[in-house]
Amino acid sequence: MYPTADAAARALAAALAALAAQVACAYPEGAPWGAADPQADENCSSCHYDYEPQRDSAALCIDGLPDTAVADRDYELTVRFSDDAAAVSGFQLLATATDGVAGVFRSADADVETIGAASRSIRPAAGGGEVSWTLTWRVTGPHARSIVMYLAASAANDDRSPFGDTIHYRSFVVAMDDEESGEH
Repeated sequence: MYPTADAAARALAAALAALAAQVACAYPEGAPWGAADPQADENCSSCHYDYEPQRDSAALCIDGLPDTAVADRDYELTVRFSDDAAAVSGFQLLATATDGVAGVFRSADADVETIGAASRSIRPAAGGGEVSWTLTWRVTGPHARSIVMYLAASAANDDRSPFGDTIHYRSFVVAMDDEESGEH
């Protein structure tokens, strides 16, 4: 006896649903740290690949980020993301430096976790407009001449899969104050 077309379609749908569930749980603890850097091997668009990532996206901004930072000073930052098509959103922020320490992030926001110079949301924020997250950044240790902040945000459709989501990227360069960083 041969399966009917209807039975074959149901079996295919079940197999695809099982595959989507496995993919959705690929990182149950959240995206890998550092995924905000679009050049990283494991970046946000490595998993959310349905749509072309939006690079240098004007939908992303960081309020409170100085053009020039002073060492050992706290900067209160607000990460903002605006995408009317997003049902839910999340973010990752990574501070990097090639010639020194990029600082550390802290957050009192229950929806944000930090580890050293990296920060990310841990729960999807309701989308459909602008969402924001708050954190504090402090440059510590041997100071870099400049720091690059990589910011990524997902405009997700809330189906708990990587399909149908768009990733936005933007980077920001912050110079270090020469007098405060020990450079002359």
